[in-house]
Amino acid sequence: VKFVMQRYYKTLLSLIDRVDPDRVVEAGCGEGFICKLVEDARNGVEISGFDKESTYLSYARENNAGDNIQYYEDDVYTFDADADCILCLQVLEHLESYHDALSNLASQADPYIILSVPREPWFRLANIARFTYLSRLGNTPGHVNNWTKTGFASVVGEHMDVKDVETSTLWTFVLAEAPETTSQ
Repeated sequence: VKFVMQRYYKTLLSLIDRVDPDRVVEAGCGEGFICKLVEDARNGVEISGFDKESTYLSYARENNAGDNIQYYEDDVYTFDADADCILCLQVLEHLESYHDALSNLASQADPYIILSVPREPWFRLANIARFTYLSRLGNTPGHVNNWTKTGFASVVGEHMDVKDVETSTLWTFVLAEAPETTSQ
C-alpha cells in the first residue's frame, strides 16, 4: 500500500510541477493531507482547501495546518476559486451529479485543473485481491461512478480541454485546462 500511495503522490506532484502554480485550491480536500503535501513540496505556494464536511475540516485544521494553507467549508458545485490550479482528487466518483461539478470546475479554472479518480477495473480488482468489498464486487462504498482511463478522459473532455492523461497504479489523473473563452 505504501508503494502505491508513493506513486500516487509522485504523479500528482509531477503534474503540479508542470503547471508551476502560485495559488492552488483543492476541491474536496477532506482531512487536508494533499494540501499539506503540496505545501511541503512547493515552497511559497498559497493553498486553499475546501470540503462540505466540517468534521474533515476540523481534522485538517488541527493536523495538516500550514503557514500557506487555509481551509474553509464549501462544495464543488458552487465554490468560487482564486487559483491558477484547482485540484479535484478522489471526489468525482462519489458524486451523482458529476457533470455539474465538472462544469463548475471548468468555470473556475484559471487555467489548470488536475483531477483523479480510481482507475477501473484495476481499483476494484485490487480490492478483491485484498478480500475487501467482495459482496460489492470490489466497489468501494460511496463510489457511485466508475471510469476506465479513456472513459474518464472523455467525460472530462466534455467540459474542458484535456492536456494529458496519466495513470498511477490504481488511479487515473487528468491534467486539463479551462476551455478558451472568446469575446465577440
